[in-house]
Amino acid sequence: MRKTSKKIMALCLVLGMMTALSGCSSDSETTAAATEAATEAATEAATEEETTAAETEAATEEETEAAVEIDYRDIDVEALVADGANIVQATAYGIYSMEGDSVDSSIKADVYYDLDNEDVVYIEFEEALLPYAASGATGWGLLDEDTAAALGDDVITLESGSYPMYFEVGGVQWTGAANDDGTITYTAEIDGEEVDFLSHVATAEGGAWYHDNMADGAVLLTADGEEAATVEIGTKASINHGVDFWPSSITFPGNIELIKNYIYDNGVSYDYAPDGDDIVQNEDGQWVVADVVTGATLAGTPNYLNLVKEAVDEINAGNYTVVE
Repeated sequence: MRKTSKKIMALCLVLGMMTALSGCSSDSETTAAATEAATEAATEAATEEETTAAETEAATEEETEAAVEIDYRDIDVEALVADGANIVQATAYGIYSMEGDSVDSSIKADVYYDLDNEDVVYIEFEEALLPYAASGATGWGLLDEDTAAALGDDVITLESGSYPMYFEVGGVQWTGAANDDGTITYTAEIDGEEVDFLSHVATAEGGAWYHDNMADGAVLLTADGEEAATVEIGTKASINHGVDFWPSSITFPGNIELIKNYIYDNGVSYDYAPDGDDIVQNEDGQWVVADVVTGATLAGTPNYLNLVKEAVDEINAGNYTVVE
């Protein structure tokens, strides 16, 4: 790169000299030809430098991605228990909650822990889709034409499509309303209080209710309470979220695996995000946790780290189920 820059400077000097000589030379055609040749050489050198810079940048990106190896570990908890390991399990529920996050799922984190070795041995995340999401994984409430027609006027229409105004999950009826910012908020009365859907599923009680009832789907209702249709409540895994399209070759599932692997290898001896500075991103966009580069680049990474740490804290407090 430096040699190319020097070449350009030298050619520019030659060009300047040739231009100056053109004023006192009697052979103007020769001078013009020399000037044109110098100009072409300078342009060619500049193009060479730009091409080299682009190739260098591309090579750096490829090198960064190639350096991230994802180890999809085959962990058999039952086999560990059969071999005499003292394994217990705890569950934490939550949603994306960091500043700037876009919420598109309810997260259930099942954490399996070896009490004797004080190690997390297995983690399973289940990410249930939401009735509506502003971005990320599409909410299950986005209606097709036939279902929207069956609901008649009992729909909420946004630029992204139509959504049910009323639905029921696990015996709880929810009512939707459009917000000024073009999003939807669903609310219901639970234990005599009005709660919104996202706030509810972010709690341990609400998260457990949602994940326990999602297999039965959501019943879409009309204003008078008649059942119009039942839709499936899928998960990010069921729709292959972040597999067919993702900004890097790591993919969404790959990012999740890198987060798990960090915890398997290093534990949860980090501060909860966003407290402290244990969880930060480096200049390559990779998350660094307690000075260890995880390789994960997923923006929501701190949320998963928090949930696993929360489950381990519950285990350390004696709140767990023994795995037999």
